[in-house]
Amino acid sequence: MSSSIFHKIISAIIFVVLFGWNIIFFCVQPFWSYFKRPIRICLSNCLRKISRQDVKKLLTKQFVNNMLNDDIKRNKTINKIDVTLLESCGDGKASTTDRTHLRIEFNINNTKDEKETHYLVFKAVLLPWYMRLGSSIPLIKLTALVGERIPFMNDLIHFCINFYNYYLPQAPDAMYINETLIYSNILQYINNEEIEHPKCYGTLFNPNKCQYFILMEDLSTYNVQFPTALNTLKIPHVKQLLKSLALLHSKFWHSKRFKNGNDLSWVVNSEKGGMYEVFRSIGKGLIKDHVRRNKFEQEILKPLGLTIDEMWECLISCEKMFCSAKNGQTLCHGDTHIQNTYVIDRTAGVKVGLLDWQLSLQSHWCRDVAYILGTALTPIQRHLYEKELLKDYLNYLTLNGINWKGDNDIEDFQFQFKYRYSVSMCWGLVIGWLICPANNYGEAILSANLKRLVAACIDLNTFDIIKNDL
Repeated sequence: MSSSIFHKIISAIIFVVLFGWNIIFFCVQPFWSYFKRPIRICLSNCLRKISRQDVKKLLTKQFVNNMLNDDIKRNKTINKIDVTLLESCGDGKASTTDRTHLRIEFNINNTKDEKETHYLVFKAVLLPWYMRLGSSIPLIKLTALVGERIPFMNDLIHFCINFYNYYLPQAPDAMYINETLIYSNILQYINNEEIEHPKCYGTLFNPNKCQYFILMEDLSTYNVQFPTALNTLKIPHVKQLLKSLALLHSKFWHSKRFKNGNDLSWVVNSEKGGMYEVFRSIGKGLIKDHVRRNKFEQEILKPLGLTIDEMWECLISCEKMFCSAKNGQTLCHGDTHIQNTYVIDRTAGVKVGLLDWQLSLQSHWCRDVAYILGTALTPIQRHLYEKELLKDYLNYLTLNGINWKGDNDIEDFQFQFKYRYSVSMCWGLVIGWLICPANNYGEAILSANLKRLVAACIDLNTFDIIKNDL
């Protein structure tokens, strides 16, 4: 059989399959909305039941003890472990990772029958690796390549990825790998009283089995609030958070530890490692599929007057700025939207902290600062306070001995506001939230974040600056 005939046969088969799929989907679409949620709940409950059984088998005393940090092992041994609650990713409480709440009773070493009870969270994706689309970067790149080579397959591929992720919520393993490394190699050695974050009790990093586990304190046992874009952070709380970010950024400002051969050379950046290849391979297609299927996203984006392709091109320019800027490179949290913050009443007083370090990377400080101000404040609040808050952050850097103006002091406040802060809103909108499935946080929270970031991009002329000045 000649190659031309073979190609015609394959093309015909693909056409028939796609045509048949479209006919079936067209017929069931009017009724699909009634069945979609019950199917998802049923499937989710079945998987949750299986996961709960699996996690109970997994979390033996020996297994958890091996995870514990050395300083805890020296002073305590585990007496009893109880699983109290399982929060599954996609249920609105846990976005991309399952969280198993534990009550662990420790025996205190070198004492007579003295015990302590600690409430912890075991953070891990419980979906088996062979059911996770993101467990293989080469597979993701191959999928993207197929879409590029066979254009009429592109939309179907990204639809199928989002469809699968709707029923089996997950994130690419790159995010789990990154957060496990951040907790075990960086946050474990940062004083919680300086930079508020959940205390890490231990980690497990096993790439061969695609296991990336974190054991941390259970914040819900404290007097704690987890704000969302449906409300706001109080201005004093935002200032405290900016102070913590300034301290984090100062500790790693232009650090030589990121260079090849040094202890933090594994830290990713916007153009290498981590989620970079995932975003570049399938990011735009996933966003197009989300927006195509969600009319509320289309309405929110209308005031921008831009296509997804145009926004994506601006995103690429924004990320190049993150990497190429000679001044301002540091370790960033990377995902500082309001849902990743918490307000907690510690012994030393009320503190504002940061959760979910999955997207942490070496980048420009403006990525963290713009994202928190863009999502934590209403447009009116941002108009009133953003310049004052940005000045506060830069002053905190100065107090920590950082020259944020660069060589010859050419990057003054106006420069930072226009070419760094304003431009960074693009990343928050496009990657921060347009790529986020609606079921991760729910339509209301997704809409609230998108509206705030669209308003910020319009007010700050974000896309015009990127197109004309970068």
